[in-house]
Amino acid sequence: MDNIKQLSAPFPAEKVSFRIGARTKNKDKCIGLAYLDARDVMERLDSVCGVENWQCTYPHANGKTSCRIGIKINNEWIWKENGSGDTQVEAEKGAFSDAFKRAAVLWGIGRYLYDFPNTWVECDGFKISPNGLSTLKAELLKMSFSTDWLDQSITAVLGATDLKAVTPIANDFKANSKVLRIADKDKYEELKNLISKFFQRDQENANQPQPITNAG
Repeated sequence: MDNIKQLSAPFPAEKVSFRIGARTKNKDKCIGLAYLDARDVMERLDSVCGVENWQCTYPHANGKTSCRIGIKINNEWIWKENGSGDTQVEAEKGAFSDAFKRAAVLWGIGRYLYDFPNTWVECDGFKISPNGLSTLKAELLKMSFSTDWLDQSITAVLGATDLKAVTPIANDFKANSKVLRIADKDKYEELKNLISKFFQRDQENANQPQPITNAG
């Protein structure tokens, strides 16, 4: 699987949520912790690996939930495992979801969010304020869609051999084009042209007449 590195690509900002971490004593400020929804992690695995090329199981160890994610690479199943304790909301369901996301991080999915800077923002006890969320989203965009992402995506598109490998990059590029252009205009234009040429070439190949064979 030559597109496995695409698992670690940043997610569009609207796919990232925030919850309260540490709070001040009077609970008017908090550190926002970034996280992903498990369904978006599943969609990333589907789009990069293909629905038939990944699976997960949930063994238990010492009373705690663990998740193993296997990805088929060169006809061989490779497994990575991580675990989680119960969460405060819907303990069993939350434990499965959290363990799944932790295992996905071992494959690079959402790992960049662990580098999200500790940012203190306004909150009203148990909820981050709208101003606080705006601040966190701004920090996320600055971190997620930097020139590093553009470099990685340019390399991935140049090495891609089929449309399946380029489509997730094209979707992320379209969803975050404004921020990417600000990050690096030249690399933005380079990636834009590469994606456009790839899709154009794929369409031209699809329109090629098929060879006629004798049924005889």
